[in-house]
Amino acid sequence: MMNHHPHPGALLREDVLAPLGIEVTDAAQRLGMSRTSLSRDKPREVMRQGALAGAGLIGGWAAGSAAVAVGVCAATAPVCVGAIAFVGGLLATYGAEASFGSLYPRSTR
Repeated sequence: MMNHHPHPGALLREDVLAPLGIEVTDAAQRLGMSRTSLSRDKPREVMRQGALAGAGLIGGWAAGSAAVAVGVCAATAPVCVGAIAFVGGLLATYGAEASFGSLYPRSTR
């Protein structure tokens, strides 16, 4: 017979954080933990974090390459290309975060 004990992160989230109105991200940051450790749906959270990291890398690369190709920055101007790549990465990550919930809705367990 297999016992299914509740996860400590689930107890913390449902019994402490929810009544206080504290978000999981904020609590994890204050406790010095990863958001994944407090997440209810770990595979979804890992996939979300991977999507954000991938979007940031691809967005930064695309924006930096486009800046050089269009002529906004010279290929020998690393500060200009780096700044545009940084902004491109931020925008791509923001877009991935905004669309992740609709692409991968939370499971209703």
